[in-house]
Amino acid sequence: MATTNVGVVVSLGLLAATLFVLGAGNYSGNSLTIEWGGYMGLVVAFLAAYLSCAELCEASYKRSVLPIWPLAKH
Repeated sequence: MATTNVGVVVSLGLLAATLFVLGAGNYSGNSLTIEWGGYMGLVVAFLAAYLSCAELCEASYKRSVLPIWPLAKH
């Protein structure tokens, strides 16, 4: 049974913030805001890649290799 972990919550929160910043930048026409939204998107992509690698390693080795900090105790 998969549980929610801190990485998933943080990545979804950053994704929402990224989409908000990109939308605000496009609405206002501010290229710097759009640029920062792009940087935020790169951080979200790195976090998603880390989470997928951590979950894959955990499923393959049947133990925690990379920390993902679960929200609930098992």
